[in-house]
Amino acid sequence: MLKKICFAVVLLLLAATLASAHDTWLEKKDGELNVIYGHGQEHDVYAPSSVKDVKGIDMKGGAVTVPISSKKDTVILDPKEKPAIVAWVFNGGYHVKTTDGWKKMGKREAQGKYQVVESVRGEKYCKAFLAKSDAWAKPVGHLLEILPQKDPMSIGVGEVLPIVVMFDGKPLEAAKLVIGEEKKSENDSSPMTDKQGCANVTITKGQQFIAVRHRPALKGDPDADALALSGAVTFGLDPH
Repeated sequence: MLKKICFAVVLLLLAATLASAHDTWLEKKDGELNVIYGHGQEHDVYAPSSVKDVKGIDMKGGAVTVPISSKKDTVILDPKEKPAIVAWVFNGGYHVKTTDGWKKMGKREAQGKYQVVESVRGEKYCKAFLAKSDAWAKPVGHLLEILPQKDPMSIGVGEVLPIVVMFDGKPLEAAKLVIGEEKKSENDSSPMTDKQGCANVTITKGQQFIAVRHRPALKGDPDADALALSGAVTFGLDPH
């Protein structure tokens, strides 16, 4: 009986982690820029309409049009010009945490079916740095955004990249970072932002991924009590 109870607890914790720890990032496959949604090495299938507000920025900070298409439930970015930075928002939808684990639905739909413990609406933000530019420190207007304090494309392996985390235009204190080309989860050794929202990240070999997660309360939404946000930057993607 004890083993069954412990196993059930583990499943609930795993479900909570999977529901709250998803991010979005960019990967290159067969010469195409793919918008990925998932956790760690797991890539989730998603509706292409989840990807919105795609922006392209050139080396001088000017706007670049980035057409998108879909292929096998994945959004493909197909810029005709060569952007130095691309940014997008991913709509993660509604999830409720119940006594039976996490369910992909809003609070109103869950009422009467499950005992709701928590309800969230997910939004994910990402910026991918593809080339050196003059716009590396310029905000793109994301609700949760990581701002490098040096050009990420000029930082070498073993060097430190200072960053500032902003939420709703203000520095976010005590935010633990998720760091690693493997999209690892937070752990005790992960850097945490100070009162000014600042932290330092040591660059490793390969594609870099730096993310932060935040869960502020949400008012006026009958289907969610909080936002489940993640903001990320990625760079070091093989351009070939």
